[in-house]
Amino acid sequence: MSETSDKREPLIPAFVLPYFLPYIAFGLASEDFLPAEWVLPLKVALPLGLLLYFGLRGRYPELRGFRLDGGVALDVAVGLALTAVWVAPFLWFEGMRPEAAGFDANLWGEEWSTERLGLRLLGFALVTPFMEELFIRSFVMRLADVFAGKEEFEEIPIARFTWASFGLTTILFTFTHVSWEWPVAAVWIIATNLWFYHRKSMGSVIVVHAVTNLALFAFVVLGDQYWFFI
Repeated sequence: MSETSDKREPLIPAFVLPYFLPYIAFGLASEDFLPAEWVLPLKVALPLGLLLYFGLRGRYPELRGFRLDGGVALDVAVGLALTAVWVAPFLWFEGMRPEAAGFDANLWGEEWSTERLGLRLLGFALVTPFMEELFIRSFVMRLADVFAGKEEFEEIPIARFTWASFGLTTILFTFTHVSWEWPVAAVWIIATNLWFYHRKSMGSVIVVHAVTNLALFAFVVLGDQYWFFI
């Protein structure tokens, strides 16, 4: 009698969870499901906790080897330039601006406005760049090539150009933003995809994303332009 194995392939491949879970946790922390007062803390805490959990277990090998060298200064410059690209159309054409009032720093009461802004800064300039870049630029970009070329996910290098991955990441990033941001989101993802192909570094594109968000945060708070935040 021959031996048989009852081992089965897992329903969800193990490589999916470190990228998918932080991203879906961020999306589920929404006023569609939760009281408004809870959304911001959970939108920061859930993805951050999952990123740390998987990161401390070595599940993001693409982050290894990043160095603070001269290239980082270029990453910062690109991030600042793309902040201007994101903001300029809304300053030139007021009709592009949303009608909603935007982020309410006083939702927890005026005495907690500084803490609420600080938490938004933590999420916007740190958690979101890691969570979104790992999902879109490492996971989705390579997954597109898995389906297109039948390659194993772990064997596909990051920042390899293919039309399938370029198109899918551009569409996904653009249309997961609110509709009034679509024009600038499309320009931003195309530009940063090109920079990613050039630098071939996950750390580099995370820096670009973080600098863009940090500069945008400064523009919103210092300029009292809270309509820019949803």
